[in-house]
Amino acid sequence: MRRHSRIPQITDAQPSRNEELHHREVRYALMMGFRVVCLVVATVLVTSHVPYTKYWVPFLLVGAIVIPWFAVVLANDRMPKDRHRYEPRTHTTPGQRELTGPGEPDDEARTIDVDFDA
Repeated sequence: MRRHSRIPQITDAQPSRNEELHHREVRYALMMGFRVVCLVVATVLVTSHVPYTKYWVPFLLVGAIVIPWFAVVLANDRMPKDRHRYEPRTHTTPGQRELTGPGEPDDEARTIDVDFDA
C-alpha cells in the first residue's frame, strides 16, 4: 500500500508567493535542461556522422527552438489547481435521514415538560 507524502490542504487559500515562485523556477530549469540535452545530442549526432542523422537532427533542433518559448510561457503562468484540495460537499447522500421523525413537521418545535414531585 502506497502512502502519499503530501498533506491534503483543507483551505481554498492560494500557495505562498515563495512556493509558487520556486515551483515555476524548477519547471523552467527542467525545460531548459531538456533543451540543452537536445542541443548536445544534435551536436554529437552531426559530428560523429551517425546513420539516420538527417532524421534526428531536425527533430532535436525543433525541440531546442520550441522548448524555450514553452518554458517562458509556463514560467510566467500561475500554478495549476492542486487536485488534493478539500472540496466541501454541497449535496446530501441518499442514505442520510432528517433529524425530525416521519410525522413531525419541520417548522414546529416539540417541547417536553416534566414535573418532578418528590
